[in-house]
Amino acid sequence: LPALPSPVPTPCWGAGSLSLTILFTSSWGQAFVAKVALVAGMLMLAGLNRFVLMPRLSNGQASAIPELLRSIVLEQMLGLSVLAVTAALGVLGPSG
Repeated sequence: LPALPSPVPTPCWGAGSLSLTILFTSSWGQAFVAKVALVAGMLMLAGLNRFVLMPRLSNGQASAIPELLRSIVLEQMLGLSVLAVTAALGVLGPSG
């Protein structure tokens, strides 16, 4: 039987030689680190909204409304940035 191509992509760095330096030395790695940082920022804002701002709003503090709106807009901007970086990751290869 002829060999069929594997549907699973093979890492560009080869089997057994995984190195974290590719995350910081290649364009792909830097974009990936940026995406992870953006998602972490979104998660922090979501936690702030849920556990700090929403309880303040529930307690009737009107000052929480502008802060919540600002946080939501910032979270949306981070989300759009995640989509842009994801598009860049699709164009770049893991080799950079």
